[in-house]
Amino acid sequence: MDKAEAIALVSGTGWLARQTPDFRKAFLERVSLRKFQAGTPIYRAGAPPSGMFGLVVGQWSLQVPPSDVMISVQGPGRWAGDAAALRRRPTMISICAITDCRALHLSQPDFDQLVRDPECCRTIAALTAEGLGEAVTVVSNLIQPNGELRVAQRLLTFIGLYGDDRRVFTDVSQADLATMCGLSRQTLNKVLKSFQDAGVIATAYRRLEILDVKALQVIAFRPPV
Repeated sequence: MDKAEAIALVSGTGWLARQTPDFRKAFLERVSLRKFQAGTPIYRAGAPPSGMFGLVVGQWSLQVPPSDVMISVQGPGRWAGDAAALRRRPTMISICAITDCRALHLSQPDFDQLVRDPECCRTIAALTAEGLGEAVTVVSNLIQPNGELRVAQRLLTFIGLYGDDRRVFTDVSQADLATMCGLSRQTLNKVLKSFQDAGVIATAYRRLEILDVKALQVIAFRPPV
């Protein structure tokens, strides 16, 4: 894969796909293509800001210190690093490649140059606000008493607030997912089985495929009984 192919992929999905052609051009002319092997960090919590990373191929996990607890899994079209880059402060979470990944990287100097333009700064700030919205969703999810709603809401965070209808694969163990949902393995297994029986997801070893995003959204946002 070359840079042109990577740009074509990220331009058609996620946050960048929702931006104006002028912003995409200004943004993407500054990026470089990087490769990360499975198990290697993209950046660590506490590291100096290093710009933004956009996932092109593969999956990465979000982890929080001090014990690197996995809090989410993300796929192509997702971007990270914007909050630290805007604040010019050390990163608060770690991003680690779960699978072999290709990512586009906007360096911190190029980021600083880009946000001198007020409209570009606003556009990137909107991405940071989306990330805050997801963080609020994760926190509120953990106090949701209904297990089905909790799992459905958590799975939706894997594809972001603007998830589309495509099938999404997440390479995450059920033990990790149970921890992220704050549920026992037994409870999680019951919920996943009900979702699978309804045709919403499919599961295999360390694999979870979201078959029907719209159905998952209906479960996630229905009023609790």
